Amino acid sequence: MADRRADPGKDPGKGDTERRRSPRRDAERSASAALARMFDGSPPEASAPDHPAAAHEQAIHAAVMAGLDAFAGSAAPATSAPASSAAGARAGGGPSRPDGASRFEELYEDLDEDLALIGLSGPRQRFNPLAALGRSMTSGLAQAGEMTWLAAIVVKSAVTRPRGYWGDTKEQIYSALKLCWVPMIISITAFGIGAPGLQGGNVFTIFGVPEREGSFIVATGIREFAPWIDAMIVAGVVGTAITADIGARRIREEIDAMEVLGVDPIRELVLPRILSTAIITGLFDIVALLVGIVGGYIASVLLLGASTAGYTSQFFSQANVPDLLGSFAKTFLFGAVVGVVCCYKGMRASGGPAGVGKAVNSAVVISFALIWTINYVFTNTLLGFAPSTQVFH
Repeated sequence: MADRRADPGKDPGKGDTERRRSPRRDAERSASAALARMFDGSPPEASAPDHPAAAHEQAIHAAVMAGLDAFAGSAAPATSAPASSAAGARAGGGPSRPDGASRFEELYEDLDEDLALIGLSGPRQRFNPLAALGRSMTSGLAQAGEMTWLAAIVVKSAVTRPRGYWGDTKEQIYSALKLCWVPMIISITAFGIGAPGLQGGNVFTIFGVPEREGSFIVATGIREFAPWIDAMIVAGVVGTAITADIGARRIREEIDAMEVLGVDPIRELVLPRILSTAIITGLFDIVALLVGIVGGYIASVLLLGASTAGYTSQFFSQANVPDLLGSFAKTFLFGAVVGVVCCYKGMRASGGPAGVGKAVNSAVVISFALIWTINYVFTNTLLGFAPSTQVFH
């Protein structure tokens, strides 16, 4: 009563409320600090073992670890450590950890070690674009070397023992023919009408010579678009089938069984598929050239009003042997590259069905990139050795 009379402006119940709230606020602050240090990877606060805040923080740490252990499937969840062991752990410089209790901490340390093996020091390591680029380039060069070695083994096997694989090769050619001839005709006809046909024909129509579209079809269709679309369709249809077939055999351990039995999987599986892909891509080039010429004719004569005689005369005046031979050679090379890449990715597939899907995706992307690169280099080389092909007659 005396205290209340001494301070009449002070609420008599406020002090009691503040005293009741103070332990709760201290506990909330301690819990927040404990969680922040734990997820930051820091040990619990180094306080006296009998300090209430330290004991509360240790209890929170143990409870969270127990929940994470249960989520990770640990058989022995973490239990709170005695105050003496916690003090000893802090004295030793590390976080308190009961003997063999925290499964989550073990998984966390294993993850840290695995990341360190691949060049990252831990899950909080910042992304280094230069290091990632270096690892990608190293992996790409290693795969390129392995693909080259696989191609060399296939060539050696085909040359030294030129028998025993032609039956499988014919079956693969027939299978590719069934898969590709419809999309090949549709794609090249549409592309021949659209890109070199209408777009190039519009330019010639401006100058009043739509018949010159025939010579333009030679430079664009025979030299570029027909072999390029041919290779892209083969890579997208036949290449994916090859990678999926060989990859499925790999994850089912059929290839391992063949090796155990003394059967060479490269000769039995890889050689017929690479050879058939190269042959069918070269043969499809004939179809691509004919369909591309027809598409150019439809665009020039039927849509833009050129004469049939003018279109054909301009086409044959511009047609030349280097372009024709270069188109066939290019498509054979495209088919061989697609076969090597897809067989390699199938042989290296791992990780179950998801790994096969990743191998198929990677094989198609690499095949497309190599087709574009080889096409650029091959065309420039051809034009360098035969500069007369660049002149419109």
